Amino acid sequence: MQKFFTKEDDGLIQDWKKYRVFCNPPTTRGQVGKWARKAYEASQAGALVVLLVPSRTGAKWFLDWVKSKADELLFLRGRLKFGNAENSASFDSAIAIYGKRDRRSLLICQHCGDFFLAQRADAKFCSNACRQAAYDYRAKCKK
Repeated sequence: MQKFFTKEDDGLIQDWKKYRVFCNPPTTRGQVGKWARKAYEASQAGALVVLLVPSRTGAKWFLDWVKSKADELLFLRGRLKFGNAENSASFDSAIAIYGKRDRRSLLICQHCGDFFLAQRADAKFCSNACRQAAYDYRAKCKK
């Protein structure tokens, strides 16, 4: 079942506990911390929440609700650009995962850049095809 909360629905007042949630909160001053807190609290009630946030590692909200509460935290390389936007974001980003129930790690494939759930924390590739393509590329570069 898919459910989308719009700005008019005010996702902060909605009940997330029965959902798998992806949240890209508004980045205006004072907003991100409210959404990070909501993500953590919803995860405590049973939700799985993936939260895309600015990587502001010194901000109070980041220290209180992301760094100290997320089950997993990934820092993204480069600045994100959505859709047909001409410019990228003016900040680096991170993905915080709350309510993670298994021991697999969410990693980024070193060949294709896709996210994947890995059984081992030291995994580098999402598939055998990507592993082989990376091997072939390295072998070609050595020639």
